[in-house]
Amino acid sequence: MPAYEVEHVCKLTDDQKDQLAEAITKIHSQQFSTPRLFVNVRITDVSDQRTYVAGKQYKSNRIFAYVRHGPSRTQSDYDAVSKALENEWAKIVPGTELRLVMFYGAIVAGMEAGLYLPPAGQDAAWIKENWETFVKKAEGGDEHFAGLIKQTKEEVAKLGEMDPELAEWLKTNPIPKGNWNNIKEFRAMRDEMGKQKLAALGPAAPHVEESFQNITMRDGFENQIKIHKPTGKTGGPLLVLIFGGGFVVGDIQQLTPYSRGLARAFDAVVVNTAYRLAPENKFPTAPHDTEDTLLWLAKNAESLGADPSKGFILGGVSAGGNLTACIAQKTLEDKSLAHPLTGLWLCVPLVFPNKDLVPDKYKDVWFSHEQNADAPILDKTAIDAVGRHLEPDQKSPLYSPFNSKNPHKGLPPTYVQVDGLDPLRDDGLIYEQVLSENGVKTKLDIWPGLPHAHFSFLPFLSGSKKAIVDTFVGFAWLLKTEVSLEKIQEVMVAPASG
Repeated sequence: MPAYEVEHVCKLTDDQKDQLAEAITKIHSQQFSTPRLFVNVRITDVSDQRTYVAGKQYKSNRIFAYVRHGPSRTQSDYDAVSKALENEWAKIVPGTELRLVMFYGAIVAGMEAGLYLPPAGQDAAWIKENWETFVKKAEGGDEHFAGLIKQTKEEVAKLGEMDPELAEWLKTNPIPKGNWNNIKEFRAMRDEMGKQKLAALGPAAPHVEESFQNITMRDGFENQIKIHKPTGKTGGPLLVLIFGGGFVVGDIQQLTPYSRGLARAFDAVVVNTAYRLAPENKFPTAPHDTEDTLLWLAKNAESLGADPSKGFILGGVSAGGNLTACIAQKTLEDKSLAHPLTGLWLCVPLVFPNKDLVPDKYKDVWFSHEQNADAPILDKTAIDAVGRHLEPDQKSPLYSPFNSKNPHKGLPPTYVQVDGLDPLRDDGLIYEQVLSENGVKTKLDIWPGLPHAHFSFLPFLSGSKKAIVDTFVGFAWLLKTEVSLEKIQEVMVAPASG
């Protein structure tokens, strides 16, 4: 699966045959997201055979493709492959004509290397399900599966190739590196950026009411939340958002643009939470503050005008994504929430503080920390500095959900977002796979070639505008509803500051 039969009447050199086989494999695997391992190509010289069309002998170069057909594959997909094959033929065998490309949806089911083949369009899920088997076969010397592992790693690595639009912009607009070692200076710079963005955003639209409220933490500290409500409406879902900033910068206003937009788009009560920052407040202050706030919100949701049965979502960006994953896991195990969470939003999250926590079968594809060590916005220097300022317990379930005794199982549907040019890329990719393996419904969006939280710092990029739309569509998925592009454009006036 699939099988391409190339019949040629013109002379082909061995090099041309190799080029055609590579082109066919690449075109099919990219169009249908199929592993290259399973694309079969046979090239046969039929110049001495008698072929008839309309009862008359006829000789031509042709490609017959036997593929798995399904609802995920459209006429336009096959048309695109046909055109691409025609173009590649013209490049590889100039002066000749590829007369015919014909697709047959003849592959119904099958088995290869002891594995049942997946239905059309389900290759990605099939790879996730059988990944451990692939690794074992590769380690056992199976060259085909070793190739699949290598291909997968190469495809992930391509996500780290810088977006062309960003590369062009950086030629004249280099991004200065923040001094993560001098937190006072760095925080002042980031706070000023946040204030400027909030001022540019302006007051909330008449459709949204905003207010602040204090909540007492376990140690008596008075923490603050910011509440966004759709004007004149109650009984909507409760969305709880946690800001990012490496646990050392950021504030309760950071996600205000998203909060205002989400409140309008889904008639939801959206709460921005806060946590005390390092280095003044070492680990585990941030997860404790997050847990205390979430417990209070679950208990007092109705008084805020929310109905958690309509949806109770916890989510965050970067460090906020880490806190989301850890506290969702803890409150699930403790059964401590007055209302259960119904969804999680993990935006460019930190999940694996160190490689020891990565499951063995995924260690080979956890390499973004090295590949993107010098990436814009967030680099290895920043990540190392965060660890020094925070002083976390690397083995605590409050720092990684993989430290929990019974991780993953029973978590609500989870929406994961990943930046390709981000040291944390593979944290999100692997966590999403592990959740899926453990029966958690997941949705994954990947933004290739873009750095950590690009939508915050580079809002003018096409990829940032796409990220906004993706986020609202993702929340709609979590809330089991739909949202139109027109609605998103109406309610979302600016990206979040980070």
